[in-house]
Amino acid sequence: MELLVLLAQREGQLVTRQEIVSVLWGDGVFVDAEHGINTAVHKVRQALKDDPDRPRYVETVVGKGYRFVGRITILPARPSSRRLMLAALPFETRNGDPDQDYFGSGLSEEILTQLAKLEPNRLGVIARTSTIGYKGTSKSVEQIGKELGVDFVLAGSVRAAAGTLHISVQLIRVRDQSYVWVEDYDRNLQDILAVQMQIAQAVARQIGLRLTRPQNLGPAASAQPLNLKAHEAYLRGRYLLRKFNCEATEGAIEHFREAVHMDPTHALAYASLAEAYYALSTFHRKPRDVMPLAKEAATRALALDETVADAHASLGFVNLKFDWNWAAAQREFIRALELNANLAHAHLGYAACLVTQGRFADGLIEVDRAYALDPLSPHGRGDGMWYLFVARRYDDAVVRCRRTLELEPDHFYAHSLMGVAYSRLGRHVEAIEAAMRGRQLTDSPVAATMLAFVYAEAGKKRDASTLLLELIELAKRRYVCSYNVAVVYAALGDKERAFEWLEEAYRNRSD
Repeated sequence: MELLVLLAQREGQLVTRQEIVSVLWGDGVFVDAEHGINTAVHKVRQALKDDPDRPRYVETVVGKGYRFVGRITILPARPSSRRLMLAALPFETRNGDPDQDYFGSGLSEEILTQLAKLEPNRLGVIARTSTIGYKGTSKSVEQIGKELGVDFVLAGSVRAAAGTLHISVQLIRVRDQSYVWVEDYDRNLQDILAVQMQIAQAVARQIGLRLTRPQNLGPAASAQPLNLKAHEAYLRGRYLLRKFNCEATEGAIEHFREAVHMDPTHALAYASLAEAYYALSTFHRKPRDVMPLAKEAATRALALDETVADAHASLGFVNLKFDWNWAAAQREFIRALELNANLAHAHLGYAACLVTQGRFADGLIEVDRAYALDPLSPHGRGDGMWYLFVARRYDDAVVRCRRTLELEPDHFYAHSLMGVAYSRLGRHVEAIEAAMRGRQLTDSPVAATMLAFVYAEAGKKRDASTLLLELIELAKRRYVCSYNVAVVYAALGDKERAFEWLEEAYRNRSD
């Protein structure tokens, strides 16, 4: 049943006849492929009692291959060997001041960072981007656990006033919603980093784990007392950075710069500054304007503390997408994952590095690892869809876009990319419908580019040209990646102008 395993592993995705030949008989081996494949598929259908005319499990994609359309339920491994999954929800702030929300969110994120450094082969920690949406939620722990795929939820509240800190923490087991551990901490505000570590260690004991390496406490690791003003600026920056828009990201940069001005030894603030500069690149600012700043900040962070995994990841992105030094990028991503195997965006960076080298299968494995750690992040899902598209697996790209839309119906990129994938498959009516929906959901130049491309491919060149002129006018007022304009010119058959805009993209180091 080797074919069944192959199809099941690629659930919902097209497996070509050539791939089946390669897996079952190996490349370079002469077989009667037509007869061999048909016999193997027939045996699989017999075993599953599946009707080829009304398939419940194995669907024929005429002239291309087969797709497993059944649903697979993965049974959990024995508790002694299965990796546990944990989510830390944003802590509630008990001060009664909405302006203090950054403090509770920052505290839970820093505890999460410490938890991620526990045994990564036995504990997976859900990324902050997937838990932030549960702030103030009325959803039950059972529902949250199901949506995030976790065994435990860490929740709590914090009150800071007059230099003192009161933290209440609860560790809840999802399967029966029972409180495994509850604790209160009353500390001096100066001891905030130490108490974060104490909470992480207590969680480790409660779920039967142990620390595998000395934990980095950032500024608290030095002999110098914590600069509370600098740390407050850092937490405010992290709070804004998680809003994922241009204005908030620029605000975050100002807070991080303030933090490092007040405390030049704050390695985590430098690492976050690098992350923020990178977040602006290509989408909002010219890479040439911000990527050197990201590199400078990441390098400074690592000079202060080589164990900051986020700084290695940011440096990896700069090496990959700006310096075009793939070997150096791969080294940085691998080092980041050595330090924190639960760092979702390091998995995404490593995936980008692998895909850039043409290693699509390996890259998609890394994307799926990032999904497991950050299941609600739009960035990881976007990467996975895009990699299938550039690998020319258009049917599979459509399937993954649809799955994304099941979770997030207004994910503009899923609609837009599904439109482009449909276009490549010659399904132009569906392509235009999907790309138009993506454009309706955002003012992003990316959505306009994809709709223009789809129009051009469908022969609607006037509509494509109208959108192209809008992109060019928009580029006079804000940054628009030149690659986007080049794509539309290429689709319209104007190779000369396409190359002109590609040259501009090259000069700006656009990715």
